[in-house]
Amino acid sequence: MKKIMGFILLLLLNNFLSQAQNLPKVNGSNSLEAFQGQLAGLKITPGKDVGSSPNVLIRGINTWNNNDPLFVIDGLQTQDVQVFNSINPNDIKSVSVIKGPSAAIYGSRGANGVIVVKTKAGGRNYSNVKSVHQIKKKKNKKKNKKNKKKKNRNLN
Repeated sequence: MKKIMGFILLLLLNNFLSQAQNLPKVNGSNSLEAFQGQLAGLKITPGKDVGSSPNVLIRGINTWNNNDPLFVIDGLQTQDVQVFNSINPNDIKSVSVIKGPSAAIYGSRGANGVIVVKTKAGGRNYSNVKSVHQIKKKKNKKKNKKNKKKKNRNLN
């Protein structure tokens, strides 16, 4: 019985899944611009106001209130488009768009579709940042003159 269920899930995943892997380096300013037109069923339209987040739809409008898809970025779930938009497009390893019954594993949050993002892991070529801090105490010249006068008085 479990083998049949697994087979059915695989069929559903293949029917409702779009993937983008081994993506070329993109000069776009954000991740949404980079994937526009590369993933089937993903429609990205600019926001109404300047600086507002873009509208992301997966195969049309599905629910009454909020039509934003669920973003799963390295296992973390969010419905905020700006979180996905803030990722550097060159740091993304793969993107999968899941729609329909395949998104049921994410519950009601996945009703508008799910965008699963996997980012590239850090390797040996990482950056090192070293900083050196020095604190110097500025000597007060007036105090030093007074101290010298006191020392001279004591000697006399």
